[in-house]
Amino acid sequence: MHAMKMILPCFSAALPSLTSCPNTAVNLRILLLSLAVPAAVPSAIVVDPGVVRVALGTSSVQIPVSITGGDALTDFAGLVEVGNPPSAGPLITAVSYTGSIWENAAGGYLSFFTGSPPAATIGPNISLNAAGQSVAGSGVLLTLTVTIAGLPAGDYPVRFIHTAGGDSVLANGASIVPASFGQGIIRILDDAIL
Repeated sequence: MHAMKMILPCFSAALPSLTSCPNTAVNLRILLLSLAVPAAVPSAIVVDPGVVRVALGTSSVQIPVSITGGDALTDFAGLVEVGNPPSAGPLITAVSYTGSIWENAAGGYLSFFTGSPPAATIGPNISLNAAGQSVAGSGVLLTLTVTIAGLPAGDYPVRFIHTAGGDSVLANGASIVPASFGQGIIRILDDAIL
């Protein structure tokens, strides 16, 4: 249901038609997937941003987000948040799929945003191009580039669920794939111990 918040601007009464919104077919598919989210189902897929330690004064950091479990995936309706918005803090400046599980799709993939960088909360979305094709959910889901220039020492969360916009969802066709999304941390240290 949270994915609806990401795509509702495409279905706003202020828009003259669905054709004025880019990626309407993909957005509609993600909306339908989000409505099918089952209640509590055990998850095999684990998404983990991990803990990234950097020295005070570092300007940006790349965070490869791992995914394990191996389930077949066709779509990712993502919501990613860093820091504690609206407080000043880190900003996501880029999302890369280079070296990710999505590159294993022979038919390619379509990536798009609802809420694009730079921002503390973004919605990176991905959908495979070829019908009947899937990728195994094991490897790197995506890599975030986050600016941390000028931030004081401390811990800054990296979340895929419980964000200001809702929760991330993984899918295989029309079925939601149960997943456990861990909370990562960007730890800025004011000493040389990393």
